[in-house]
Amino acid sequence: MFEERAAMKFARFSLENYVQTDLAWGLGLIAEGDNVRGPDLIAKFCSRSKIEPNNTMLRKSMAEASDICGN
Repeated sequence: MFEERAAMKFARFSLENYVQTDLAWGLGLIAEGDNVRGPDLIAKFCSRSKIEPNNTMLRKSMAEASDICGN
């Protein structure tokens, strides 16, 4: 769903306009077992949002997403 939406062209409010997109997409990818692109998107979210990548809540969310796919 994220990939389809990211490929769409909009006059306004593209996927990049929503600050939480990289976080949600990254967690979704981790839940699917993609431990390369998922963390990369979360790192991008942290950089754009000026959030510490080792944030306790973020690490817990990543671990829970990873548990979904059994990693």
